[in-house]
Amino acid sequence: MAWCLLPLSAHAQQADPAVWGVYARLIGATMAYERHAALTFSWYWNGDKTAIVEDQGKHLDTGEIKSLGGGRLARFVKGDLIWSGTIQPDGAVVWDAEGNFFTKRAGGPFRIRLDGDSALIEESVELEKGKVTWTSPRRRWVGSLPAPAPVAAAASAPEAAGSAPWAVTEAKAVEEKTGPRELSEQDLAKLRASMARDKVQRAELLKRQQEEARRQEEARRQQAEYDARMAAQRAAEERAERAEARAADDAFAGALMNGLNVFKGEMAKNQAQQAQQQAFLANLQRQQQQAADARQREQDRQRQAAAQEQLARQQAAAAQAQPQRQASNGGGTATRPTQAQANQTAQTAQTAQAAQAAQAAQAEAVERQLRERAAAERQRQQQLREQRQAEERVAAAAPAPRPADPPQRASTLDDPSRCVSQPSQVRNPNCKEGTAFTVTNSCAQPVDVRLCIKTQQGGWDCGASWGVGPGADWSYPSCRGTSTAFMDVRSAGSNRRFADPP
Repeated sequence: MAWCLLPLSAHAQQADPAVWGVYARLIGATMAYERHAALTFSWYWNGDKTAIVEDQGKHLDTGEIKSLGGGRLARFVKGDLIWSGTIQPDGAVVWDAEGNFFTKRAGGPFRIRLDGDSALIEESVELEKGKVTWTSPRRRWVGSLPAPAPVAAAASAPEAAGSAPWAVTEAKAVEEKTGPRELSEQDLAKLRASMARDKVQRAELLKRQQEEARRQEEARRQQAEYDARMAAQRAAEERAERAEARAADDAFAGALMNGLNVFKGEMAKNQAQQAQQQAFLANLQRQQQQAADARQREQDRQRQAAAQEQLARQQAAAAQAQPQRQASNGGGTATRPTQAQANQTAQTAQTAQAAQAAQAAQAEAVERQLRERAAAERQRQQQLREQRQAEERVAAAAPAPRPADPPQRASTLDDPSRCVSQPSQVRNPNCKEGTAFTVTNSCAQPVDVRLCIKTQQGGWDCGASWGVGPGADWSYPSCRGTSTAFMDVRSAGSNRRFADPP
């Protein structure tokens, strides 16, 4: 039987490591972030096989890697040139950001290299004259790489030198003959072996894809369980907060009622004091009236005493004049009795004057006591008014009862948003009408940050950075962005799913 077939690998377009570097091995591979299995990267050809698509899943931007020739690559995201790459002698690719803004804000250049056949390493680097002088690991992606495909018949000389001898013989046979030829048993054996290898490779690829699908399904299940737990926890926290709020409201109402009761008690006390004051003032007025009446009676008595004294003096004068008249009439027998009457009248007048003076002194003493009591009462009333005014000022200045303090917030390890700055808008040097936002990690531990910028069309342009170190800045640009941004942050390595913008 005559065969006119070449090995399957001779028909497939293979990626040349000299042109694509490490990405030549990544075509057809899917690898997961070591700290978060749900985050995966995949690599495959675009439609016309002119670029390698780097699919970063729904959380990040998918980009295309194109060859510029001469060992240089370019990475485009949504049609914009973001990174320029250089293929190293060992196949690793060093990426450097386009523009000073990204060089300063996006962490500087980094290198992508393979670690065996099961890990992809992303590490920060420092360059000096195009050579790597310092490295620091950033992320690690794990998974299985496809086995190296057989080298095509039209491969370059370096690749052909490392190929199996039968491939060189087959290529020469293709070049020497222009038409179909019969295959020998040896060629048929080689073809069967190649087809068997391809079958094994396809089976292994299918197995890896199935395992990856199972891993992704398990990751989705775990994420759903985590979301359900978080929702239940949030609901319990909300119920607890509502209960605390109700308790705080009840406590505030109780304190307010107590304050009202105290105020009512003070009002009743003040009313009682005012009643006592009014009774005292009425009593004082009654005593003052009694004193005035006593003074009036004393004045009437003094007038009567003065009239009696005047009458007594007149009688004494008449008595003194009578002996003289008798003497002139011829007799002195009545002189002695008349003198005794005059002396008695004078003594009576002195007694009346002494009694009048004593009564006047007593009335003055009573009036002085009344004045002193009135002054003391006025002073006491003034002191009471000043005391009430002071108490009212203190009550007005006292703070109102406040609800109980809310529960303390979690630590920055549980809630790193407390120590990560809010997004700050900066200029995007790559797009005249675009924008960019930057955040700073002030936490003591690395954090994962997601920034979403609202676009001019009303959607959201989102990007994330994992493991932003303490004190480091991270920025995310958008050529179609507006001034509205959304941020979600979590501790590095957390399994919590990033929140979506509203």
